[in-house]
Amino acid sequence: MRGKLVLLDRKTAAVYSSTRRAPDGTHLRIGTWESGGERVVPLTEEEMQEQLHPTPKSKKKGDGDGDAEGGNGEEENAVEVRMVNQIP
Repeated sequence: MRGKLVLLDRKTAAVYSSTRRAPDGTHLRIGTWESGGERVVPLTEEEMQEQLHPTPKSKKKGDGDGDAEGGNGEEENAVEVRMVNQIP
């Protein structure tokens, strides 16, 4: 997978496909960034299938999405777009 455009979340070291989407509409996670070797460690087949066919989560009574403004109080992750030369 040389020269593919991927999305890199530096905060979590997660690597996402720039084109494939999960059922919830988010970019599909394809691996983890190894900064020491400047390479992507791909997810296992089971991890990929887990994203494509997620287990439904039950919502408990009183569970909201965070504060009154609709957010959850967490800082939004910044995502970097990067060209990857080599993915094993």
